[in-house]
Amino acid sequence: MLKILFNERNLFFITLLNVIIIYVHSFNYFSAYYGYFDIVDALFTVFFLLEIIFKISSNTNNGLKSKFNYYWRFDNWNKLDFISVVLAL
Repeated sequence: MLKILFNERNLFFITLLNVIIIYVHSFNYFSAYYGYFDIVDALFTVFFLLEIIFKISSNTNNGLKSKFNYYWRFDNWNKLDFISVVLAL
């Protein structure tokens, strides 16, 4: 189930939805919905945090430090994901 959820196409779609929510949140026209946008944005942050945890834990290295180092060095997109989630928290 997690492999279906965390495949590249689905992650792209979820990221695109997150960008749309952030974009729409910037217009005063939708100010009545800001509370809903904040909730949805928090859910996206939790989802992306779970993605990071899943990617780090699925690594076959022993020890948390070596798993994180592999995650950090494996792909530059991982760095962007990690920094974005940390800033969102």
